[in-house]
Amino acid sequence: MMHVHLAIALFLAGTFPVDVTVAAVDAPPRFAAIVNGSFVEALNGDDVFALERHVGDAAGLIRDVGDAVDAVARQGCTLTTEQASRQRDVGERVLAAALLEAAKGRSGAAIALFVASDFTAALDRCLPFGIATSQVSELAQHTLQLTQYLRSHGGIDERDATRVGRQLGRWAPAQAALLTRPAPAAGALVLVPASIRCRTTADGRRVLSASEARDIGRRYQDRPPAFAPVFGPRGIDGMRIVTDAFLQSCGFQDGDVVTRINDVAVDTPDRMLGIADRIGRDRRAVVVVLRGGTMLDVVIEEG
Repeated sequence: MMHVHLAIALFLAGTFPVDVTVAAVDAPPRFAAIVNGSFVEALNGDDVFALERHVGDAAGLIRDVGDAVDAVARQGCTLTTEQASRQRDVGERVLAAALLEAAKGRSGAAIALFVASDFTAALDRCLPFGIATSQVSELAQHTLQLTQYLRSHGGIDERDATRVGRQLGRWAPAQAALLTRPAPAAGALVLVPASIRCRTTADGRRVLSASEARDIGRRYQDRPPAFAPVFGPRGIDGMRIVTDAFLQSCGFQDGDVVTRINDVAVDTPDRMLGIADRIGRDRRAVVVVLRGGTMLDVVIEEG
């Protein structure tokens, strides 16, 4: 299954388009509550799962938007009123990536917040005045609300939070002022693991119950994992996978290249369309992955 993506073009200097590719999956409600300042509790594993499906390739998204901001600094930019809401959505997706990075314990959370801050400043320069005022103010407020949430849950440190506050204070002074005050510790960012995970039996097998397998199948039907083709001298050698909490519990790692699933070569996107049905009939998945130059079998069984 291929992850469906939308290309959102950020037009710089009128003639220089930068394509920022983001997953076409709605933001989870928990994320919206956080950036609006109405959710202070910790995330659970299913919240992280939903974020993973929404964000897709977080590192790639952060990099692409950062490159677009750098281009603005070099060449200037012009955005139309019609492009404004799409560009705000890009900024919101970067914030979702920041939350995901923090939830996964990775170092990209602060970087994503800095990119979101720089992107906010770029929109202020690029958009028509009236549109810029509303769009930029909202994005600045959301960035600061998320920063406060992450700071209280230990997702970023005080120095990084203060830097974000300084960058965005001119557009949202009230929220920025909160970052200059001590924040009460609210505990760990993620408390409860994902509700569905592969379990390892005493003899080393990775298993799911039949009902869990059906539930995961339904989730992935709506929000499939992200795959990117890996090309070799004869065409597509396999599909590089972006893992989520469930896939990691089953033994997959970011960067794994899937080459075969249940004896079906993964050398064209079309071959993957019937894989789920075949796995259901076999009641097990045997996935051959290339990891660090070595072929490995990842086996998941019904049990």
